[in-house]
Amino acid sequence: MQQVNAEVLVRDLTVLVIDLDALLKATEDTASEAVLNVRERIVGSLQTAKRYLEAARICAAGEAKGTVRSADDYVRDNAWKVIGFAGGVGFLVGAIVRSRSGRRKE
Repeated sequence: MQQVNAEVLVRDLTVLVIDLDALLKATEDTASEAVLNVRERIVGSLQTAKRYLEAARICAAGEAKGTVRSADDYVRDNAWKVIGFAGGVGFLVGAIVRSRSGRRKE
């Protein structure tokens, strides 16, 4: 649940960064000193946000790779357990399907 929320946050922040970038480009020609000061602060914040988003993306990718590696290691270390479990699940699904198809014939 927490990872999903982090992914949503990163996606939303990415959209915000894109929108702010577009806003900055649209106000390039405005010469008011107040607007220029705000633009300068926004540009700094935008650069910081881009760095944080890239770091978050790299971190999330690293965690995902670690999870995949852990699952792969587990399956390799416990291959017979995994095969037995998969066979058991297949047997149960087959039995359920067979019992349901038998009821329809009656």
